Amino acid sequence: MAALPKATEVFSKYRIDFCCGGSQPLSEVLRDKGIDAEEVLSALIKQYENNHSHETLAKAVEAFDQLEEEHEGAGDILKEMRQITSEYTLPSDACSTFDRTYALLQELVVDLFQHIHLENNILHPRLRAELEKRS
Repeated sequence: MAALPKATEVFSKYRIDFCCGGSQPLSEVLRDKGIDAEEVLSALIKQYENNHSHETLAKAVEAFDQLEEEHEGAGDILKEMRQITSEYTLPSDACSTFDRTYALLQELVVDLFQHIHLENNILHPRLRAELEKRS
């Protein structure tokens, strides 16, 4: 919290315990509470834009390192769903609800992989390069 002193404001806004029960990794807390990680990280990365400290940048890179592990797990789950559903192939007797569910799952997969790509392959490398430049 010392590197991101304003993080307490962000965590309070989202009702994230950062004190007594705050030993749980942020990614788990966000997942458990159903909070959009990108939104919270954006609010925290904005602190770096305003602060530009080496410590803040290092904390942001550390957060993205953890998120990449989460992304890998999410990707594995989505690949497994694709396999289980035979690439979202509808059974011959599928109703319209079944069809809509598969369509929404496919949208989720596309959106999630796009999200993961942007963070893992664009944003995180930029932050890491900036950190290495400053080291």
